[in-house]
Amino acid sequence: MFYQILPIENLSKCIRAGVKVVLFRYLTPIFVALSALLFAVYGIAILPDIVIAYLSFIFVTSLMIRVSTWELPFSSEFNPANVGRGLLLLFMSLFVLALFGWTHIFWLKTLELQLIGIVVMILANLVLWKFFMNKKYIIARG
Repeated sequence: MFYQILPIENLSKCIRAGVKVVLFRYLTPIFVALSALLFAVYGIAILPDIVIAYLSFIFVTSLMIRVSTWELPFSSEFNPANVGRGLLLLFMSLFVLALFGWTHIFWLKTLELQLIGIVVMILANLVLWKFFMNKKYIIARG
């Protein structure tokens, strides 16, 4: 409604760019600071765990954004009936994070398995961003 004057036909690129900015400009420095703290405590042996955690963080964040509604800020009115959707997304993200944590703790105990896990997470992120983050969001021009 408010964004119809933009010369953009497909807003999915804008939303994807916004997600990338938030992930890499704002959240990554926090992750790097926490990782430096872990390096100080555990040494270089924790590097594969940190890489897996970071890739899982990107995957879960991107997945939750993908399954949520793609609306630009202030482009629609508040609907109290949709409040439960946020709670559903919260529980879904907690489930996915618990699944990743369980996999990491019980399956990825050796360096070889951790390297395989890193490759799998890189591929999962590439597939998610290439094929599933292209949700079409077309502005209806009045």
